[in-house]
Amino acid sequence: MNFEQEWEKWGLSVPMSFIKYESITEMERTGSKTVGAEHIFLALLNLAENPEDMFPDLNFPEIIWNFMERSEISVIRGRLSEARIDISGTRELLREMVRENPPKEDQIGRYCQLAINEAEECGPDEWDVPEDWCATIKVQHMLDVILKNPTDLILQACPSLRGEETA
Repeated sequence: MNFEQEWEKWGLSVPMSFIKYESITEMERTGSKTVGAEHIFLALLNLAENPEDMFPDLNFPEIIWNFMERSEISVIRGRLSEARIDISGTRELLREMVRENPPKEDQIGRYCQLAINEAEECGPDEWDVPEDWCATIKVQHMLDVILKNPTDLILQACPSLRGEETA
């Protein structure tokens, strides 16, 4: 499957576009043949912890960094914190789990469809221009969908999603 073509079917925010590339990198890093929700989740964890590492060759002006930080990255950090997910610990554990048990089918379309539904339900936010608004997948929509529809591996890596306390 051409991962680029599947992603291109969806309207993505700028940070979500970077998640697209980072999820493909995670797929390659884990030796998988297809992008699963786990790879997208790993990319979201990477964005939350080290956003600058995802864009090493891009010299965004400070105003762009501030916008991305306020509009999406800080929201991701907050939602992960609310879900009691340890970003780096979960990322290391999940990456190893995916290496051992890679996804068997492409999940981009399913999760993007759920995320665009989430975007439509949420409507425009303070950063959108209301008269020009159309549903765009933002990183928080994708994270919300994954947290509501975790795969077995994500559930194993995130005890708090199973209702268990973390150490």
